[in-house]
Amino acid sequence: MVDENYIYLSDQDLCTLAARGDRTAVETIYKRHYGLLVNYGLKFNPNLQMVQDSIQTLFVGLLCHPSRWNQVEVSVRAWLLVSLRNLILHQNKSDLKNVHFDDLFAFEHPTHDPATETGPDDKQAHRDRNILNALSKLSARQRQAIYLFYVKGLTHSEIGKLLNINSQSSMNLLSRALDKLRKLLRGFSFLS
Repeated sequence: MVDENYIYLSDQDLCTLAARGDRTAVETIYKRHYGLLVNYGLKFNPNLQMVQDSIQTLFVGLLCHPSRWNQVEVSVRAWLLVSLRNLILHQNKSDLKNVHFDDLFAFEHPTHDPATETGPDDKQAHRDRNILNALSKLSARQRQAIYLFYVKGLTHSEIGKLLNINSQSSMNLLSRALDKLRKLLRGFSFLS
């Protein structure tokens, strides 16, 4: 059970404590980011058990070698995501030969088929089709930036770390993606 006092500490403070071997700090970080790590790991491998095992392996390694917490440069969240990605890719090199990085950030499509919609939700279905069509016309990197910023809520520094670019490049990438979306969706009314 996580100590109540730890819940209110920032990730950076927890990271400092974890680097000193504080197991409660590691447990707090684990519980705080577990859901995000599972969700992100499933982008690389759809096997939930394998992703959960990879997260366990990551944190066991961090418990055994607390000095690794000193490697955190941008944010704990981004560092954990990068570490998990690298671990999964390393563990599954043979399985991932046919996976394209572009596919890892594919947007989820609606569970319904907008083309067959009728009735009051017809306008929403039409909007869904147009938005998905516009998103598919963006470059892979632009879709990644939009996904990481708007869906995962990462900062530009964190996105830069994940995509191996600097934070200014992340801002530029997202700006270009939004400009292209605006052009692709020009004249389409989202309010009607």
